[in-house]
Amino acid sequence: MKTTTNALPRWIRSFAYQLTSFFVLVVLFAGTVFGLSSGAILPLSVLIFLGLLTIMEKVAIFEINRANKILQTDFQIVPNWFSTPFFSWDGLKERVTSLRSWMAIAYVFVAFFWSVLGFIVTVIGFIGILSLLISVGQVAFINFSRSFEIVDGADIVNGNIQFKSSILEFNFDNQGDSASLAWSFQSWPAILISIIVIILSIWLVPKIARASVKLVESLLSGTALPTIEAEFKKRFSKNKISERQVREAMQS
Repeated sequence: MKTTTNALPRWIRSFAYQLTSFFVLVVLFAGTVFGLSSGAILPLSVLIFLGLLTIMEKVAIFEINRANKILQTDFQIVPNWFSTPFFSWDGLKERVTSLRSWMAIAYVFVAFFWSVLGFIVTVIGFIGILSLLISVGQVAFINFSRSFEIVDGADIVNGNIQFKSSILEFNFDNQGDSASLAWSFQSWPAILISIIVIILSIWLVPKIARASVKLVESLLSGTALPTIEAEFKKRFSKNKISERQVREAMQS
């Protein structure tokens, strides 16, 4: 029983984290794309780009605090990424070559994908719960009917969507040829599909939340920084051998 009671708060926190992540990451993604691809005049474009790299420190602090507060993690916040002023040559070099800033930009892009996926799964889970409540008669909607028209060249298709006492019905009429499609929320397939959707959502959302928070730990808190620095040194610090050195070595 204790395991169940402990799992329920974690599950609720995962849902809350995924819902907030979608709206937060949409804003961060839009701002990052604008900062990287600003079409303004060159001096202003450079300022926007440098401002983006500088703001990544605030983004990292915000995202780490959000993960720590919602998911009750204890990720470390690393302040003061930059030691030189913004409007200076050293400040420009420091921001452009800052691995932490580029790791934060990478986080925005990767976490945006996970946030969209998590939001879709979460919404589908809520739809499954709502569908199940309708199926068992716990929730009832007011009957509604909406008409629509599809025009494709000379073909005109008239249609109607109706919801009556837990039955969703689609009616189509194409120049005298009519068809209809009905779905009862109280049927066994509807109940079974709703249960499967709920179970999948309950199973997937915590996994997506863990994947997202792993990005916060590695890219923003900086646990992956030593590995990335070592890889950069390994790839870009190798001594290049010239053709003359090879020829001299062969002669000797």
